[in-house]
This record gives sequence, structure tokens and C-alpha cells, in this order.
Amino acid sequence: MNVKARMTIQGSTDLSWARVIQVIVITILVVLALVNEGITPLI
Repeated sequence: MNVKARMTIQGSTDLSWARVIQVIVITILVVLALVNEGITPLI
């Protein structure tokens, strides 16, 4: 029972971290895309 509860907590922690990393990666990609769009006409 204890091990299962611990696994569940660990699982949700991993899930939230995966979510945070996903959001960060998407944000970086969007920023890079916007910067690229902004710079391309200048080049």
C-alpha cells in the first residue's frame, strides 16, 4: 500500500515536470519562430 502511494506521488510529480518542460519547450520554439519571422525580412 505504502509503495503504491509513493509510486503514485512520484508519477504525478514526473507528470507535472513533463508538463512544465513541455510548456517551456513550446514557449522557446514560439519565441524562436517569432524572432525568425522578424529577422527574415531584414535579411
